[in-house]
Amino acid sequence: IANGTIEDPTDGALMHAVLLLGQLGRAEATDALLEILRQDQGFLDYHFGDQAPEQIIPALALSAESDLTPLVKYLYEPGMISYARSSAAEALAMILWNHPERREEIMEIYRELLKSMVERLPEKKGCDSHFASSVIDDLAGLRASELLPEIKAVYDTGFVDEFMAGDYTEVESELRKAEMPEKPWYYVRPDIRRQYEKVLKDSGLSH
Repeated sequence: IANGTIEDPTDGALMHAVLLLGQLGRAEATDALLEILRQDQGFLDYHFGDQAPEQIIPALALSAESDLTPLVKYLYEPGMISYARSSAAEALAMILWNHPERREEIMEIYRELLKSMVERLPEKKGCDSHFASSVIDDLAGLRASELLPEIKAVYDTGFVDEFMAGDYTEVESELRKAEMPEKPWYYVRPDIRRQYEKVLKDSGLSH
């Protein structure tokens, strides 16, 4: 560390901090994790490479589940890159996958977010087509049929990336399926030993 910055990404300081903060599962960690997501794409690539989502999303979900307020506020902050904002929204989805009893509470958060997109999307006010499509894709997996009117209104803006999320007919069909799919593996609460095994494997250091 020199001049208060981390110069060498190979020391993995931020990566280790994120993995450990996730295991602690303390609400106090949420702000620190969100501060990482407030950085630009170059910063995230430099310190995490392509492992950022699988490390930051679970850590954020575990820290924020006892107090969603900071996470929800972040979803509306201006100036955030879409990739990072989508990661925060996906952390919300992970919380719901692991706490289905909180469905009504979390769906209301999504409802307000979708309503805001109708006005925010055309002017790109803290929201773009990638973010909207990512949220809709998460909701399709959650079979959020209760939000169909709000999702339709977002599609009606013409700013949903249909290549990413599918067109409205496809999404509606997915949402109306009666059975929930099996929980995606990446929403399973992480075991830190397995996380480090993967880190070592991906870095070519495991044997």
